[in-house]
Amino acid sequence: MRNWELARESIHIALCFTAATLYNQLDLTTASVLTVSIITAYLLNEYARIKGLRTPLTRLYNRLLVGEEAKQLALSPIYLGAATLALMNLLPIDEASAAVVVAGLGDGFAGLLRTVKGEREKQSWRLKTALAGFTLAALAASLYVDPYCLPVACLVAALMEMSLMRLDDNISVPVTSGLLIHLSTSTGFNKTLREAVETTDATVYTFFKQVPLTGLTGFLTTLDAVLPVLYLALAFSGLREGRWRDSLKAVGLLVASTALAQWAKVFFRKPRPPVSVKTGYSFPSNHAALAGVSVGYYRKARYLSALAYALSIATVAEILILGNHWFSDVVAGFLIGLFITLPIRELP
Repeated sequence: MRNWELARESIHIALCFTAATLYNQLDLTTASVLTVSIITAYLLNEYARIKGLRTPLTRLYNRLLVGEEAKQLALSPIYLGAATLALMNLLPIDEASAAVVVAGLGDGFAGLLRTVKGEREKQSWRLKTALAGFTLAALAASLYVDPYCLPVACLVAALMEMSLMRLDDNISVPVTSGLLIHLSTSTGFNKTLREAVETTDATVYTFFKQVPLTGLTGFLTTLDAVLPVLYLALAFSGLREGRWRDSLKAVGLLVASTALAQWAKVFFRKPRPPVSVKTGYSFPSNHAALAGVSVGYYRKARYLSALAYALSIATVAEILILGNHWFSDVVAGFLIGLFITLPIRELP
């Protein structure tokens, strides 16, 4: 049964990305007619199913139905289709596409994690999985809109998705996300947020630029180079006590967070600060992502947590003092590593 639930969440993610792609590739009328046709075909097939008729389509998705859906009309796909259709016709396509991706990846990835663990009701667990899902969703939705449109929309969507609302999140999350994204753009809030972040970056950069580096540059540069190795050594520390699965999971999270941060660097193409001796792009910080993973993974370990926090503080300090990253790069990298780690470390 769990495998079918995993398939259900995976299909949910795939359908949202497919819908966003179709509306960006086809003209609005054609894509809308196709959406209405799919919804109508699904409704007719569902009506036949609850009347006791079995069709090839019913046999295909029958095992994906959960709870009361097996006995009555399964409304979740209809809600998702209707929300997609409404958003695409009422909002600019790029904003609507971002909202659909936020709903699909945010809700879907959180659902995958909850299915793997077999826990859906505990509020702290729902919060962790929602933050992980909508962190990924914010990065993916940036393919369509200005990233500064997304923080508020994704945060509100995460809170809505984690709460056990009676209103189906297949309609509440995309509609709310779409409205908040549009509101952010139309009111200029995204530009205001961008200016605030850039001002903070400049202020922090100026402050650390004034730190005297006599005798410290070489040490901090060496520290910057060896920190990834130290984080790996921390991850492998569990091998001494025979906890090789924990070590492999920690290493996997370090590798995954680095890969995700590296992909985001190539996508956002944000230049590094003027004094940086490193090449490549700046946002987000790979080192900060490693720090977020370590803090998230070892936050409850008596001795290792202290070491993880110490490494994280050293990481942030050397990054900002050397001027290799902007402050926002560090914050984003750390939160990416932390939010992805918190739920995954609890998986069996």
